[in-house]
Amino acid sequence: MTGKAIVIRNAETGAETLSLDGCEFRRVNAIEPDTDSNGKPLEDKPRDRYNNRKRLSLNRHGRGPFCRFSVKGLPASAGIY
Repeated sequence: MTGKAIVIRNAETGAETLSLDGCEFRRVNAIEPDTDSNGKPLEDKPRDRYNNRKRLSLNRHGRGPFCRFSVKGLPASAGIY
């Protein structure tokens, strides 16, 4: 990538489009973590779901905990989400 990033805001809707090296990106919705009944983000530790028979070490970023998240209102069309 060599070009500049340009953010364009639609005056009527307030929607923003990011133009980066000739590719257009449109914000669809916010990313929200899955939460418990108190609003606390749920922790996920994928490593606990697998039997590491070969005793392979995890990548340094693989221990977690992580959160699961969802994006509501995604369009049916292809895109980067």
